[in-house]
Amino acid sequence: MQNKKLKTLITTILFILLLSASNLVFAQEKDKITSYNMNITFSEQDKSLKVDETVKFTNPYDTALKDLVFHLYPDSYSSFETMPSPVFRAEGKELPKEQIGDINIEKVLVNSKEVKFTQDNQILKFPLETPLKKNEEIEIKISFTLKIPQGYNRLGYNNDVYYISNWYPILSIYDVKTNKWDENPFYPVGESNYSDIANYDITLNTNKNVVIASTGVVISENVKDDIKTTKIKAENVRDFVFMMSEKFKVISKEVNDIKINSFYITSDNLEEGSKDNAIKMLDIAADSIDFFSKTFGKYPYPEFDIVETYLSGGAMEYPQLIQMPKYSHGPDDDTGYSRWEEEAVVHEAGHQWWYVCVGNNEFMEPFLDESLTVFSTALYYEKKDGKYSQNGVLMKIRSSMSMRYPNSSTSFNTSVDKYKDFHEYTETIYRKAPIVFEDLRSQVGEEKFTKIMQTYFNRYLYKNATIEGFLDVVGEVSGEAIKNNIKTAITSKDYNPINLEPTEEQRRLLNIEMLKDELKTREKKVGLTIGSFMLKVINGEDILIVQPSNLSKDENDNVNAFIKSIQENLEQEYKVKIKIKKDIDLTDYDKNNNNLLIIGNPENNKYLSEISSKLPIAITLKGIMTDDVILKGDKNSGIFVMKGPQSPDKLSLVIFWQNTSPVYYDFQWDNYSEFIIRTEKGIEIRGKF
Repeated sequence: MQNKKLKTLITTILFILLLSASNLVFAQEKDKITSYNMNITFSEQDKSLKVDETVKFTNPYDTALKDLVFHLYPDSYSSFETMPSPVFRAEGKELPKEQIGDINIEKVLVNSKEVKFTQDNQILKFPLETPLKKNEEIEIKISFTLKIPQGYNRLGYNNDVYYISNWYPILSIYDVKTNKWDENPFYPVGESNYSDIANYDITLNTNKNVVIASTGVVISENVKDDIKTTKIKAENVRDFVFMMSEKFKVISKEVNDIKINSFYITSDNLEEGSKDNAIKMLDIAADSIDFFSKTFGKYPYPEFDIVETYLSGGAMEYPQLIQMPKYSHGPDDDTGYSRWEEEAVVHEAGHQWWYVCVGNNEFMEPFLDESLTVFSTALYYEKKDGKYSQNGVLMKIRSSMSMRYPNSSTSFNTSVDKYKDFHEYTETIYRKAPIVFEDLRSQVGEEKFTKIMQTYFNRYLYKNATIEGFLDVVGEVSGEAIKNNIKTAITSKDYNPINLEPTEEQRRLLNIEMLKDELKTREKKVGLTIGSFMLKVINGEDILIVQPSNLSKDENDNVNAFIKSIQENLEQEYKVKIKIKKDIDLTDYDKNNNNLLIIGNPENNKYLSEISSKLPIAITLKGIMTDDVILKGDKNSGIFVMKGPQSPDKLSLVIFWQNTSPVYYDFQWDNYSEFIIRTEKGIEIRGKF
């Protein structure tokens, strides 16, 4: 009995010791995360940053390190040839002085001892006096000055707005297979960011009125002698960026305990600046962060910023922050620019999962973060707006496959330096490669696909993944056969998943959705148009054609044929039921509860005669007249739209002519005009009432 108690006691003690040991190992692992402590002084006059950077690094590799390597990505802004693309560039191939960026390393200390270093090809390198063994810690102090380039790039300033990204010496990653540090420069095509998770303690000294958006969370702000000192803390992030301006204003909201901030630019003549757009981007960011959290895994950071800047060529992702271009103002223009901005917010928010949380070598495997983010963006719109969303998977990824395949000349696992130009990179990584993830989803089903993505996210959270690692997850969840299929898709140059091409019916529904989207956008911009009636048709509202009764036999035959063609076209194309009634049979219920397509004129259509005083166009046998147009003669015809005389929420579309031999107007859905009048000589007059 005593022995049994002793054994139980020993077992309990061993269990406690093992538990303590495991907790100790976990704590040590957390302590091994590289830390950056930076004291930054901003000089507005010199457009520069003066920085003292302290890095504490514990060797995690199974080899002793003889030297250390840091990336100096800001040096990519020193020439036209090396500058990241797409960017604003001056004419010619020589940058003006103000558009040149530069980082000047002044001093490097290792464990308080100054060392010699080299600064070349965007790399800071220095030898270690004693090789750094695994689990040994070292402290590096780097003093440097950064010249901020003027322009519209990821790193730069314009109109007193500063965007500071990829800007400081950041520790490289050592490849134990090749026994080499990663020394790839920031390539002009795509992105080349590659770093491990680290913790940051930042002290930033600026003018007192500067507003700051950054990775991490602001811990404190103090002002003394017109200098504001801002302390920022960021944990488990791959990089640290900040944007600043005296012109910034910010609005915020919370979703699932995450504070989301939308920074926008004000100006002297537009105090509120882009506030409406900033609110819109804030709401979209909140919705997408919520969606991705529920779909892939919870967003692990306390704050997320959307920042309006003067960036050209797109938007850009960073830890806890996305850099946006200058917002458009007013409703969408013909380019759909503001809608592009909205999609960009979703895309860059998606990068918070694929690049920020789950990292990878973007230089070597851009497919793994960029193509996956394109798919994730389309997935968001599919789930939010439906299968036939213009930004969804079917439209964005599957619908133009016939234009993409089988002309794929570059495999999807190609590194950025192997693309001949930015166009080839974009075509492959953004347009072609995302279909791989839809192929995977179609092979394994929605439930298993979600499990794959959640497993991948949780396994590589705060780590760097590889295509090989992603394929391993695919194999574990769905089997070796699926893994091999997807591996072939990624590595093959003749991948051609024709089974994913949309069917004819799917294309028809996509075209309808595209037209609906166009009509809604146009109506929002210019108000009521002839196309607004088509929008009623597409939305499935009740449509009633009002047929004139006061016609000769020949006229009646012609009108019947015309009405039949309209009915058949609408019913066949849009799968709606179009009702037809003669004017003399029209009831009050018909007038109040239908959108009316009225054929004829007040002489031959009783209903048009009844509402003639309410028509925006006066139609007589001798001429027609609007507030701005008077046309004499009896051979004019046309089409116009108006709100329903009995029900303002309904529309009436009138197709009219004057003489007894009708000249029918070609049945087109004009998206700009409320009326179109065609004269006897075929001249068209378009306008709005």
